Amino acid sequence: MTLRKAYINLTITLLLIVMSIVLFILHVSSNYVFWYHIVFYVASGCGLILFSSAVYVIKKSHKEEIKHDKLFEWFDWLGFTCQSLSVILILFMFFFFSSTVKQSSMYPTLTEGDIIIASQFNYTPKRGDIIIINVDPLEHPNENEKLLVKRIAGMPGDHVSFIESPTDGGYKIVINGMTYRHEGTDYIARYVGSERDVILASLDDEGFIKADEYLVFGDNEANSKDSRNLGTFERDDIIGHVIFRLWPFGGLS
Repeated sequence: MTLRKAYINLTITLLLIVMSIVLFILHVSSNYVFWYHIVFYVASGCGLILFSSAVYVIKKSHKEEIKHDKLFEWFDWLGFTCQSLSVILILFMFFFFSSTVKQSSMYPTLTEGDIIIASQFNYTPKRGDIIIINVDPLEHPNENEKLLVKRIAGMPGDHVSFIESPTDGGYKIVINGMTYRHEGTDYIARYVGSERDVILASLDDEGFIKADEYLVFGDNEANSKDSRNLGTFERDDIIGHVIFRLWPFGGLS
């Protein structure tokens, strides 16, 4: 490691720390996994110490004409490791989020065990997007899962009504005058569990979805715990938009 390289790496590490602080202040992501931030600042701090030490040792060795080639090599490798870890953590703190599908509620689009990647940087929810939801236990005490993967069906300001469907054991869900369906299947709010009442309780008095709230359903209509059981979800609950299936490798529909 040369003195010039040590200064460059020291500057890069400082810039990474400043970038993370700015992104956090600007609230560009809904994902604030606590341990990500702890590990990031520990790694960045170690990087600062290593590169600062390298600068000091290199300067001193030049004055005393002492060679520390092995020591500089260790500084280089350890510093590179800390810097790489910091970059990876910034990506997953503010830009992307990975998760494993634990239920079959999104079948056949996603199956249990699939590993997915979501984009979370400045994400604006759109109808039809597959999203990852961070479940607030205070708002949804009946849900044990911390994260849910669902599809956005209703947007803020949409009107929601119901058409009785006795043969299906409940009510068809109507959004803005159109029966909600996916892949040709009508979605039913069933009598069991009073699913219609759960949805109605999360709407305003006139049946509209409230500001910054979203109606979400799983693609597997008959086997999905979603807004029919949990009501609407707030914008702050949405971590990001699922953009890719990492395993098994492939895109999404």
